[in-house]
Amino acid sequence: MLTGIREMELDGVSDTFVQLGGREIVRDSDNEWGGLVFSV
Repeated sequence: MLTGIREMELDGVSDTFVQLGGREIVRDSDNEWGGLVFSV
């Protein structure tokens, strides 16, 4: 679980974790801050 990510950076953070073998399962945002949940 990753939280406290600025909205504009969510895609980049997610892409990096996917390249490392993770699978994004949840994304939540309030249009300013967001969080991601991954499984491996």
